[in-house]
Amino acid sequence: MINLLKRIIISLNYISQVNDSNNLYLIEFPKSGITWLTNILIELHCKSLGIKVKATYFNHELFIPDIHVSYKYNPPKLFNLCHFIKSHESYNPIYRHVIYIIRNPYSVMDSYYRYQTINDKYIGNISEFIRDKRYGIKKWATHVKGWLFEHNHYKLQIIRYEDLLKSPNETINRLLNNTGLNMDESIIAKACTNSSRENMKASANLYSDHCISRKYNFIGTGSSKSIFSSQDLDYIKKHTSSIIGNLYSNDELSQFLREMGK
Repeated sequence: MINLLKRIIISLNYISQVNDSNNLYLIEFPKSGITWLTNILIELHCKSLGIKVKATYFNHELFIPDIHVSYKYNPPKLFNLCHFIKSHESYNPIYRHVIYIIRNPYSVMDSYYRYQTINDKYIGNISEFIRDKRYGIKKWATHVKGWLFEHNHYKLQIIRYEDLLKSPNETINRLLNNTGLNMDESIIAKACTNSSRENMKASANLYSDHCISRKYNFIGTGSSKSIFSSQDLDYIKKHTSSIIGNLYSNDELSQFLREMGK
């Protein structure tokens, strides 16, 4: 309860900073694709309004700030619609308009583990990581259930990372339509191309080259095959089956396991 109250206070402070209670929040459990989606949205904003700026790792938070890091920023309203703000936190009732990006838990655990270890934020193996109370699969399950199943939102839209990977143009077009934004298909295609894995990696490398105090290690799409033992996969399945069955088909779930060699 104390943590929830603290998070609500932080959110209220941010709302007072931007002077607008009708923000749109991009929410994810870490390593589910929020940086990728952020890059696409900034590209769409600039291209659609004729702003000669491209999205980079350096300027992301000037357009879509992270409420935990840059809450004192006063960002522009994207598409002249509202402020877009990103967050990784657990369910918060202050967030009235939410876009939640979901990714299958096997890939999330793989990507999150590699991110934490590469950046010297976690010491331990993958089996220990997925069982860790701070980062592991139970934390993922609580996060997803809190946002998607245990509470009623004013407005909520779900985007699957896998759909964004498979059909980026179509997925972004559906998102825009749902928010009431009509955009030329050529602009959507250009924004998605500019946000490709190769371009995102180049942007991350450029950022690292010019930042002495912080080195950004690009993770990308992940490579879960063989990183988990059979016991690890069973452990993830045990704690997520009741959730992901509502989000993915049986064929998709089987495909996730096949990609990991099981």
